[in-house]
Amino acid sequence: LDGLTAGNYYVSIEDANGCTEQEIIEITEPLQDLFIEYSTSESEWNGFGVQCNGDQNGYINISVSGGTPPYEYDWSGPNGFSSSSQNISNIGAGFYEITVTDSNDCTLTLDFEEDSENEAIEITEPEPMAISETHVDALCNGESNGSINITVSGGTGVYSYNWSNGASTEDISNLGAGTYSVTVLDENGCSIGIEVEITEFDPMNIEHEYYDISCYNSSDGSIDITVSGGTEVYTYSWTADNGFVS
Repeated sequence: LDGLTAGNYYVSIEDANGCTEQEIIEITEPLQDLFIEYSTSESEWNGFGVQCNGDQNGYINISVSGGTPPYEYDWSGPNGFSSSSQNISNIGAGFYEITVTDSNDCTLTLDFEEDSENEAIEITEPEPMAISETHVDALCNGESNGSINITVSGGTGVYSYNWSNGASTEDISNLGAGTYSVTVLDENGCSIGIEVEITEFDPMNIEHEYYDISCYNSSDGSIDITVSGGTEVYTYSWTADNGFVS
């Protein structure tokens, strides 16, 4: 007999002399169909399968039930990945397919075929971290009124900031001339940094020549000044103890 389903089959055999023999034969089947449960590294990295964008520290652990043990495993994934292990680790982002085969050659596949009831397993990754800055230089030589404003995107969750001057805020102000660096960490420990130079203008300098009054009570004195440094254009405001204003 071929093509039988599970059940008890009864057979009675009689020979040419009328002798008979009966037999009961039970055809069994596995208690349940193949079934796959799995867990991934998403529990490690705040909902992502790897720690940082581009990392290769994800994993997938599977548990198989049903069918007839022992099982064989056939994994495939991004960039030609393959494995015959039950569990896989040190993997990057992407979709991973697995086919489990039991000792009776029954199979179950998790894949991304359109008509598949069992979807492939996805390992996700955060968006890459990015950082940009705008800054204001010190207005005058020796002053501490510069500022740096940074903008961070990507990564995971809330960021923390570690500036070279000890600040821990996103943006910093009241800065003198110098180079400032910041390292930004996300909640997964991924980092990005930037270095910003705050400049100052050259100190202002005044050089002058003057000519005294030639005769008593005359008004032919003069002053000629030359200004350098600072930021052009200059404005001039003259006063004198004799009431002169210009």
